[in-house]
Order: sequence, then structure tokens, then C-alpha cells
Amino acid sequence: MAVCAAVIVTAATSVGRAQQQPSQARIRELVRLAAQQIAGGQTTPAQGSVAQPILQDDRPVVQLTLDDSVKLALERNLTIAVQRLNPESFDPAIAALRATYWPTLTSLVSAASVENPPTSSIVGVPAGANGVTAGTTNYNAGYAQNAPWGGGTLNVTLNNVRTTSTSTTVLFNPTYSPTYTAQYTQPLLRGFSIDANRQQILVTKISRDISDIQLKSTIINTLSSVREAYWNFVYAVQAIDVARQTVDSAAQLVRDNQVRLDVGTIAPLDLVTAQSQQAQAQQALVQAVASRRTLEIALKQLIVSGAQDPNWNARIDPIDRPDF
Repeated sequence: MAVCAAVIVTAATSVGRAQQQPSQARIRELVRLAAQQIAGGQTTPAQGSVAQPILQDDRPVVQLTLDDSVKLALERNLTIAVQRLNPESFDPAIAALRATYWPTLTSLVSAASVENPPTSSIVGVPAGANGVTAGTTNYNAGYAQNAPWGGGTLNVTLNNVRTTSTSTTVLFNPTYSPTYTAQYTQPLLRGFSIDANRQQILVTKISRDISDIQLKSTIINTLSSVREAYWNFVYAVQAIDVARQTVDSAAQLVRDNQVRLDVGTIAPLDLVTAQSQQAQAQQALVQAVASRRTLEIALKQLIVSGAQDPNWNARIDPIDRPDF
């Protein structure tokens, strides 16, 4: 009886092993199907179906070199554009302060005529006239200027009076009475070395120089940020290529392990491990695409003039690559 039981157990074990091992015909059929799928590029629905929708981008493409990015930043960067206006904003203030020292010209021309009835026999009333007509004409001019040094003031005046008369007893007709005056006022102590106006001019000039330095600093920092953002974007683009190759390799490993599992050379756990690696590779690809979009926006913020800029809605293609 013991011998019969051992024979039965051995036979059952042999049958179980025979059931677990596929036949040679089944192995050849699986190898043939796998070869056809690889040759035809066919994949299972879980393999290779994520990369294409992730990488699909229908936006217009704009190819940019590093020099193009720097040029666009100089022309369209909003921070630089705003900073360029600051030095110019001091020019009207400086011009207004300097206008204090511009010369001031004045002039006056007036004419008057008066007819007086005779009050004496020696007035010399013309024949047929009711009185003597006296005319006065003034020609006045003036020049005034604040000196831009020492706080002095210059004033020059010209007064010329022309008189006419119809009297027959007048010896000179017309007569002129010109008067010229020139005056320069120079303070000895207060306002000699510096005054409020000259001080304000110096302060405004220094503020303008500071604004020029800030503009240069803004340009240098912006261009440095553009170069850094450009190379970070190049790295993100190349990282997508690496991630895509990793996804393709993981998908190929899943296909190979599926064939090996069907043949019976590996355990099901090896296939699950390969599928897990494929999922991780697809996740890394999604993260790489998201990083590319983020770094693309960071670069665009430095080289576009706003949302209406044509490059804002385009897909940037950095064509420069680092030299090693």
C-alpha cells in the first residue's frame, strides 16, 4: 500500500509539473506572436499610450538662439523699459531749475499826444491852431539775468524819450532824452558759495546719475537672468528627450517580460516590477513636460513685452546647445 501511495504522489507531481510547463508548440507560437508585434510596432493599450498626448503641442514654434533672447530682452523687457524712463524724468526738473539763470528781456513802447490851449502870448501857437500839441514817445528796453555762479544779479536798462511839439518857439523838434543804466549785485556772504537753486540742481543731477547706474544694473541683471533662464530651458527640453527614451525603454522591457512570462522563464512578479518602472518613467515624463512649460514661461517673462506679444502664445524652441 505504501508503495502504491508513493507511485500515486509521484504521478500527481509529474502531472502538475507537466501542466505548468507549456508545450514546445505553445512556446514557438508565443515567440512568433511577439516577433510580429515587435516588427509591426504594435503595443498593448497600456504601453506607449501616454507619451504622445503629453508631448503634443499645437502652438506655433519660434526658434531662438541665446543672442536672440538677449536682443529681445533689451528691446521688449518691461522692467528695462520702465527703468529707461527714470533718468529722463529728471531732465524737465533740471531744465526748470536752469531756467532761473536764463536772461530776461523786457521792452516797452508807448506814445501820447496832448493839445494844450495857449496860456501866454509867447507859447508859439501855430497859425490857425487852437493850441500847442505836445507828443511823447517812450522806447524802453531791459535785460536781467541771475548769474549761475556767486549768486549775483545783472540788470541793464535803456530808457529813451522822444518829445515833439507844434510850438513855433521851440528850438529843437523833436528832442531825445536817452538814459542807460547797468547794475550788478553780488552777495558777499549769504548765497555766495551756494544757494537753494544751485543746491537743488546738484541734487537733481546726482539723482539722475543714480538712476543711470540703476538702469545699467537692471540691464546687467536682466541679461544674466535671461542667460540663466535660457540654459535652464535647454536643460528642460533635453530632460524631456531623456524621459521619453526612458519611457520607451520601460515599455520595451514590459513587452519583453510579457513574452518571457508567457514562455515561462520569469515569475509574474518580474512583469509587475517592469510595469511599475514604466509607470514611474511616465510620471517622470509628465514632470519633465511640466518643468519645461514652467521654465518656458520664466524665459518668456524676460523677453516679451506683454500678453499681446506674438512670442507669448508661441512655443519656444531653443536651438543653442552648450559646448563641452
